[in-house]
Amino acid sequence: MLKKPEDVSRLIFDSRCVLNLATYITKHEVKAKGKMAITATIPVMRSIVQLAYEFQVSDKNLLVLYYS
Repeated sequence: MLKKPEDVSRLIFDSRCVLNLATYITKHEVKAKGKMAITATIPVMRSIVQLAYEFQVSDKNLLVLYYS
């Protein structure tokens, strides 16, 4: 978990990053940490939209960063 902007250099994004992280944003222990950001491809964004439609996530505590 990153708390400060200078910690961003610890992030890794490479070919191993293939999981749909939308499954984690509904977990209680993740929601309890407060605001969150997630990187998303089109399939992940579809999952997030579906979760929002079902009122399982709120846009008030979620930032989605799209990449292609």
